[in-house]
Amino acid sequence: MSRFFLAPQSQKLCITMALATLCTLISNAPALAKEAKKTEAPAAPTPITVYADHLSFNSDTGDILARGSVRMIQNKQTLRTALLQANSKTMDVWITDEAEYQEPNTLLVGDNTHYNWGDKKGEIHEAHGKIGAQLVKGQTVRIFPDKYVLEEGTITRCPAKVPDYHISADRVEIWPNDKMVAYNVKFWIRDKLIYQQARYTQSIKPGEDKSAFPRIGYNNDDGAYIAQHLAYPLDDKSAAFLDWAYYSQSGFKAMVGAERDERNFRVRAVEGDTKDDDGNWVAKEPELRIDYFPHKLDGEPLNYSAYALRGQWTDDYKTSWHTEYKVNLWRDPIHLSKDKSLNLYLGTGMKWVTESYNDSSARSWNYDITLGKQWQDKVYAWTGYHYTQNNQQLFDFDAVDLAKNLETGVRVKLDRKNTVQVVTSYDLENDRLYDLDYYWIRDLHCWQAVLEYRAKRGEISAQVHLTRW
Repeated sequence: MSRFFLAPQSQKLCITMALATLCTLISNAPALAKEAKKTEAPAAPTPITVYADHLSFNSDTGDILARGSVRMIQNKQTLRTALLQANSKTMDVWITDEAEYQEPNTLLVGDNTHYNWGDKKGEIHEAHGKIGAQLVKGQTVRIFPDKYVLEEGTITRCPAKVPDYHISADRVEIWPNDKMVAYNVKFWIRDKLIYQQARYTQSIKPGEDKSAFPRIGYNNDDGAYIAQHLAYPLDDKSAAFLDWAYYSQSGFKAMVGAERDERNFRVRAVEGDTKDDDGNWVAKEPELRIDYFPHKLDGEPLNYSAYALRGQWTDDYKTSWHTEYKVNLWRDPIHLSKDKSLNLYLGTGMKWVTESYNDSSARSWNYDITLGKQWQDKVYAWTGYHYTQNNQQLFDFDAVDLAKNLETGVRVKLDRKNTVQVVTSYDLENDRLYDLDYYWIRDLHCWQAVLEYRAKRGEISAQVHLTRW
């Protein structure tokens, strides 16, 4: 007599793979009761639910057959297809036709899918989709609890049918919101191969996604330039890198270094030339820096981070062993409107700096208060007060220009491709307008051109870089 149950065609059914676990618990109840006196009971397994138009289940073998609008769900993971086979005892799922695998910030589509809900491992063949911000393709995409592995894969952030740029590699390992490592990787602009290397690593943490594709630009001080960031993985946590640039007026500049990322902090050693956003150059010969990543205070809307560095800094006039420590504390945005379009941002920090050049030592406290307002997707305006105690320091590099800075800005999206922005800085100590900066931002599909005019300084700069990487 068959133990399969076939649902009526019009009926939606759901079953759970926890059924097999439940049967095991019942049959071993006496032994488990004794063991429970010695140890705490294990956490109950999260149910895996199957929805389908037609569903059959064999309680003896654990075999499941599901047809038509099939969804298999556990927590925030979902498999979708038209036909699947599964087994509640082994926790395996087999799908020969097209299937979708989805979890937060990830969607993969492909054929010949196998997945195990127990060890959270699987593979999808001829797959394409999105992992975080990366658009991916692969002959095979392997799924692991903490990462994805693409075999014979490509990656881009450009959604065009023929991407403006992409990388291809024999294998790519992606740790979402952390990093990716590619092997035998090639870099392409449209269908033209730019260069290739044996291994390549890149941070994909929010705000740290620096591209290996070249950047071009111009500024008054250094002239026209081309620049690039290259990185080579040393192991799963460490990488060596090179930041190089050639300027028509300043010549060749480069910085080499190595860094290691741990769960809570990063250690970085560098040597070479670098400049800040105001165009101030300094040579670090060398420098060691430790960054403690942002963390949230338990149960509080407060975040904190810290860093420490020591290095020999040299500019056109002096050389000094520079030591710097800083601790930052900031609050989550305070929403002042129901639609969260009006927000208040608060932050503070303390910095300590010592210099061997003049045996100086200084402590500097800062705080920032900014109010921002968004009008739909077209206009964003803000005003903020930024206070920095003892803002005068030995080097101009990364120095704060104003002790009491009232900043005001507005950004207007004119159309799909054009945005303009105006930012002012007012020196409250000396009652004067310090900076008046104009920006034109032009969307070039998957690239972006930025033209900046700093009216009070008479400076013009332009750059073209990737907007999606």
